Amino acid sequence: MFRVKLKMVIQMKDSTYKLIRSIPEILHPSISKKNISLYEIIIDEELFPIRVYYPKKMSELTNIVLFLKGNNKVTDTNSYSDCFKNLTNYFDSLILSIEYNEEDYNKIFNTIKYIYKEFEKINKLNDLLLAADSTGASLILYINDLLEKDNINFKKTCLFYPCINGNYFKDKFLKTNGLDLLTIINLEDYYKDKDISYFEKIKNVKYKNDLLLLVGRMDPLLEEIQEFYKKQDDNVNIQLLDFCGHGFLNDNDPDLINDLKKIIIKFLK
Repeated sequence: MFRVKLKMVIQMKDSTYKLIRSIPEILHPSISKKNISLYEIIIDEELFPIRVYYPKKMSELTNIVLFLKGNNKVTDTNSYSDCFKNLTNYFDSLILSIEYNEEDYNKIFNTIKYIYKEFEKINKLNDLLLAADSTGASLILYINDLLEKDNINFKKTCLFYPCINGNYFKDKFLKTNGLDLLTIINLEDYYKDKDISYFEKIKNVKYKNDLLLLVGRMDPLLEEIQEFYKKQDDNVNIQLLDFCGHGFLNDNDPDLINDLKKIIIKFLK
């Protein structure tokens, strides 16, 4: 029995839309790029939807980035729209952001696998990158073994301030480093909600593909990210950013945006 998918647009209560699209259709959009963030793109009914953010000039597109965003509460932002607009600039890229449920690890993996295989079919794997921030970066490391066992090898991965193990909170008031208290509290709540085995698995990950870790010197998670980095091989790099705390992707400081773009472009070469 064949399952037929109807292409339709359904207005949602929160003023967003659902839209069924294939990967080739996403790469050659027939809907307004300006309003794309209003749409949830359904690539398969059994997978998580994605949101698509296009660069200013598709003709200059050099990369496609598959992105797992962090927990909104942890990164202290209500919307990733500005963040993704900056990201399209950092990577000179189209961004595919997975709209995931954090607890469904297998479905996250299946969504990544599906997109990876679709790009493989159209011979565009060399254009596909993996990126994530905060708790989303933590999830990438958590499902790392599933990706490796299925021979899913992104040529480059960029993780912004990943949550590694939560050791910071043993003496949190000695390590605030100027970070706002609300973010500290939200990070602590996030770690408390996780089973300890989750972070035991992450901190022991040995990442095999090229990986760039970006973290601010004022991030309370700096030490644990550095500890993770020291266990890695030469394929993993770390860049420390002055005067940046957790969630700096949401900052619209022109100097920071320029510095980030230079770092990322150098990593991608």
